[in-house]
Amino acid sequence: MFSPQFGDFNGDGRLDLLSGSNCCDAGRVFVFLRNPNGTFADRHELRLKISKPDLFRTCRTPHLVDWDRDGHIDLVLGQRLAYGTWLLDIALGPLAGKTEVEVKQFQLPAIPDARVPHFGFADWDGDGSFDLLAAVQRKEQEAIYWFRNTAIKGEPKFAAASPLLTVPAPWRLGAFSIVDWDQDGRLDLVVNMTKKRPGEILPAESQLWLYRRKA
Repeated sequence: MFSPQFGDFNGDGRLDLLSGSNCCDAGRVFVFLRNPNGTFADRHELRLKISKPDLFRTCRTPHLVDWDRDGHIDLVLGQRLAYGTWLLDIALGPLAGKTEVEVKQFQLPAIPDARVPHFGFADWDGDGSFDLLAAVQRKEQEAIYWFRNTAIKGEPKFAAASPLLTVPAPWRLGAFSIVDWDQDGRLDLVVNMTKKRPGEILPAESQLWLYRRKA
């Protein structure tokens, strides 16, 4: 299971589970629907009908959000083509009962010489529109950036990236959660940090760091 996310996929009021895929199972998305008793049904694959396939599509990170703000939950999938090029794949809802969805691409503001291992949606500035937050890895610096949604309705329009926080070396950014940790009405960030020892391939240490939002 890669980059699992909870959301009401079929609109029945219960939180379902979505799973993306890594390079070992490239380009696939799986759905686990929630049963009335709280358990999950067996997974089914949500097939993606892509008009412009590419050879570089690898890891999938799924999110459920009302992308075009029409009252239906949509599926948003992250994909990374190359350093500095970052696209989202969008499948518009309603999604209930579907085993295949048509996907369109959405170009995000360029991030030169960077890769994006994780992203999430939240109304960061409290203006009523969802924004995009992304973990950005560069050789010289790693940071979480905020892409403000400047559109009032319909599909989002994201402004250029603004840094929210930077990570001190030798720590590296992983996944993060956007949550009001201390229930003060402001969104905070809980970030997974990893660190390698010299010569090692996999991280030797992992920590969760809490970044509280300033007043």
